[in-house]
Amino acid sequence: MHKSDLTILRDKRFARTFLSRTLTVLGGSISPIAIAFAVLDLPGANAKSLALVEMMVVTFQVIAIMIGGVLADRWSRSGTVSLGGFVAATGMGFIGILFSTEQATIHLIAYSGILIGLGSGLGFPVYTAIIADIVAPEQRQSANALIRLGRNISGIGGAGIAGTLVYAIGNAGTQFIVTSLFLASALNMSGLKLHATNPSGKSFFKDLKDGWHEFASRPWIVVVVVASLLINACAGGAIDVVGPVIAKAELGGARGWSLIVASGSIGTVLGALIAMRIRYRRPLVIGNIAMIALPISIYSLSAPMPLIVCAATFVLSGIAGDIFGVAWDGALQREVPPDALARVSAYDWFGSMAAAPIGIAVAGASATRFGNGVTMQWLAILALVGVLAPLCFRSVTRLASLER
Repeated sequence: MHKSDLTILRDKRFARTFLSRTLTVLGGSISPIAIAFAVLDLPGANAKSLALVEMMVVTFQVIAIMIGGVLADRWSRSGTVSLGGFVAATGMGFIGILFSTEQATIHLIAYSGILIGLGSGLGFPVYTAIIADIVAPEQRQSANALIRLGRNISGIGGAGIAGTLVYAIGNAGTQFIVTSLFLASALNMSGLKLHATNPSGKSFFKDLKDGWHEFASRPWIVVVVVASLLINACAGGAIDVVGPVIAKAELGGARGWSLIVASGSIGTVLGALIAMRIRYRRPLVIGNIAMIALPISIYSLSAPMPLIVCAATFVLSGIAGDIFGVAWDGALQREVPPDALARVSAYDWFGSMAAAPIGIAVAGASATRFGNGVTMQWLAILALVGVLAPLCFRSVTRLASLER
């Protein structure tokens, strides 16, 4: 990292965006671990139970993504992020109340997951557009990397302390901490002045259709998003469902799983630092090749390998994810018109995540019927197919570098 990469933090709007994103990810990295092991501790709970909760969260995230993209382009980008934070905080707070009153059941936690999914989904597609709004093109690579760096450091902190928090203050206290973090993030973004949006005057669905045209007219976006659909379905099943079950049985439970997840976050910090300075002629080629580390990390859990080996593969996977992610965000911000960027980003998020609920459900059912190890092996193989497939398309391999 060079000092020049940090000058963007002097912009108050970027600094507030950076802080909000960091707080959101800190809370979001604690909550899934706490919820996962809370569900697994309920009487009669198993992989299917956890899959139900995770599927509710992800399903409503996918639904909210498209709403968030249109709201951000026609109403307010900062307002959309704030609204999402308040809704997610409500869902997390309700889970805290359930545990504090000893009324928690799998179905009530799943219903709370609806609000968590809706709230988090609203904000997903907006940050890419906000960075394009407030950051000059020559500073966007640094800005994208810094956003990811803050997010990743929060991921380390959140994943690293999640198990300890659950052990020390219980599930209720942990969820109330997460609630306060989301509320702080939402309040921080509230009223942030960005460039004025230019409402088209068209209906919600016409704006959605126009966004689809912008998305579908760029083959490289379509190819990568379709591939990401498969990758994220596999990663969701592996990390949200089968991974915690394996960790509970063979890798030391919540603390062991926290170490693995935190290791992935450490990798993303390193990846963001590398991506901040790296220069490459074909960013998506390098990014997809690097992403081979993801299926390797999934496969490491199938036996599973020793805890330290699993953690090391997640470090490499984290590095790869951020090298790809910074290149991807920069390509979208450069190639897509600003007034359609939030909607195109929404289609990106929607397409990438649409199969995640299916992946989670199938992984839970497969683990119950065929075993955790076999399920992990197949998830790794399918993820590898998704990583390598885009390299067969010229629109991906010939995409210009971030520097022209």
